[in-house]
Amino acid sequence: MRRFNSDPCLHDVMHLHEQDWQTLRQNRRKQVKKWLRYLPRRSTFARYKFLRWFGDSLLKRRYLWSFKYEAVKPAFYAGWVLTLLPVMGAQTLIASILAIIFKANIMILVALQMISNPLTVGILWPFEYKVGEKFLKFLDASNQFGLNVTAREILGHGSIGYKGACFLKITLAIVIGAIILGYICGVISCYLYKYFTQRNAITYQQFMASREEVAKNQKQTQSLDSNSKK
Repeated sequence: MRRFNSDPCLHDVMHLHEQDWQTLRQNRRKQVKKWLRYLPRRSTFARYKFLRWFGDSLLKRRYLWSFKYEAVKPAFYAGWVLTLLPVMGAQTLIASILAIIFKANIMILVALQMISNPLTVGILWPFEYKVGEKFLKFLDASNQFGLNVTAREILGHGSIGYKGACFLKITLAIVIGAIILGYICGVISCYLYKYFTQRNAITYQQFMASREEVAKNQKQTQSLDSNSKK
């Protein structure tokens, strides 16, 4: 790390480091606020009817508004699976309930529900069906867990009729595909979140290290100046 030898220079560098760090923090806060402006927050709690159903108890649950990894991790997993499930229209309400059950960040859970909408389900659901169908075929072919006979009985020889069996089969395939893809997306989201938070922590540690280095050099310079005057 670079060393400095004079008090004015040390003071200027210290001031520059503080300005850079404050600017970086302000930019990050603006970016986060821009992302979260359409999401439920403590300050905008009263605007959302579905949240008011739960009363003020949501405001007292700190984990719902926390961005610690312990609250973010279940929000990513539950949020991704829920947004891919064929429950469009009830997602926000279910997301609020899941946030309480899993002690997850409600903002992330609700935000992920925006991915599934009338414009995207035409792409998401067929893809989920393909994934789920392949998984069911794998179970049926390999007889894993003994599920193949049960699946045939339910989907092919039940009393619900041919159309009902087809509907049940498609729904089951979509649900299984949503769980698989949701889990994969949750893993990726958690990894990216940890990466960027650790990167932010390293930036702050570097700032603090440079600050300590500047203070140390300043003390050494002052002691050298006092010794030279003597």
